[in-house]
Amino acid sequence: MSNQDRPNFLWISNHDSSAWNYGCYGDQYADTPNIDRLAAEGVRYTNAFTAGPICSPSRTGIYTGMHPTTLGTHHHRSAVIRPEGFELLNTMLANAGYACTEPDGDINLYVSKDEREQYYNAKDFWENRPEDKPFFMIYVRVWVLERVMKRIELSIK
Repeated sequence: MSNQDRPNFLWISNHDSSAWNYGCYGDQYADTPNIDRLAAEGVRYTNAFTAGPICSPSRTGIYTGMHPTTLGTHHHRSAVIRPEGFELLNTMLANAGYACTEPDGDINLYVSKDEREQYYNAKDFWENRPEDKPFFMIYVRVWVLERVMKRIELSIK
């Protein structure tokens, strides 16, 4: 398969939110036009499950393909040392020819500075990524619970 035929992956990770906080999933108060447009033009999951009850173990499950309890990463914000030879999703995709951004800093695995430096930085990825390779980009957006609180306030009135 040529690089032009390979899919690009854009993983948008945000904190303190769920799918139900977006207009494309039915939230009537959400103002998320760009996410809604991405969902309309790309893939929107409607029946997905998580490997853990909170964010960092769930992300660790995605990066490793393993249930967090298998690696001992089920405790929120731990820094478990990976078994020798164990690769993250970024490494597997980079080895397959993808341009990859560094792993999210909020996973439950220790990732050394040297390992992080072999990936592109998400902040300037669009300017520096090679155009001849497919990409795997993780964009981490930290949001607050303001919309949820607004919904609670509106329901009280």
